[in-house]
Amino acid sequence: MTTARRAARAVLVLVTLVACKSTPAPSTAPAGAAPEPAQSGAATPPAPTAHSEPAKDSEFEAVAALVAAGSDRQKCNDLNGCAMVEDLAQRGPAVASALQRLYRESKGDDYWRFRLLEAIGRSGDASALPFLLSVLGRDRMTPARVEAARAIGRLGQRSAVARLLETAKDLDPAKGHAPVLQAIAGALVALGDRDSGVALLEQHFVVPDGPSYRWDLLRPGVEVIGEHRLERFRSRIEEIALRADVYVRREAIRTLAALRSPASFPVLIELLEQIDPPPLAHKEAMAALAAMTGHRHKSTAEHWITWWREERSRSAKP
Repeated sequence: MTTARRAARAVLVLVTLVACKSTPAPSTAPAGAAPEPAQSGAATPPAPTAHSEPAKDSEFEAVAALVAAGSDRQKCNDLNGCAMVEDLAQRGPAVASALQRLYRESKGDDYWRFRLLEAIGRSGDASALPFLLSVLGRDRMTPARVEAARAIGRLGQRSAVARLLETAKDLDPAKGHAPVLQAIAGALVALGDRDSGVALLEQHFVVPDGPSYRWDLLRPGVEVIGEHRLERFRSRIEEIALRADVYVRREAIRTLAALRSPASFPVLIELLEQIDPPPLAHKEAMAALAAMTGHRHKSTAEHWITWWREERSRSAKP
């Protein structure tokens, strides 16, 4: 069974379990018998309301079904993104509770599962903050903690700043926590504490000197710098764009496009001049140049290289 099918099956199992719990047990009283009187002090089932458990189960089933349909690896992956996140976010705060439950009741490190945390942040439900803080502080999986921090930033609750700073003090880069610290930095910037966020990035977003490195450890910082246009880190992003693995390189190039500095043109052209560049980096470099210059008609690397030579020649003239 493929990973995608296992993921979808896991979600559907949750839906089935909820449906079973929601179905009342059949009565064992003889046909025509009067109902038994309620015992003194016994709990009386609440009248159905918009917030009753069956309604909550129904909402959960709807959200779980949407996730099951969108969590297929072909539809939700690191290369092409995850369309279900947008679908979930458009439903607003109403889905946040169901998403929290789905995250708690599912297991594993599948890509779609971490996207649930992103969707919670984008739902705009401020009441999800305690749940996200708990994931950030206690979850064993680094990607989950990264996504929880980013989701906290998206919720916009400035009251979370103190907890974020407290959590950051308990994290150790030597234990693999650098990506979480970078994500916390982004959340701090998003919540208005720019100085603390930038200071965290300065300390924990460090490009290595050696040729071999787990570049994914820098990916949260790359994304944070692009999202908040932190120009002071541009030189580090340029180095990552030239040296990192293909996925982090892609994010670095996108961040250069977001920073929109003409000083990055030589790096983008160098990527196009490489003899055997990764196709994804090649494509992103051309897209970045188009976004930064407005020259949408240049469709090949040769076009851009020629353009750059002409620009340099023009600027060199007295």
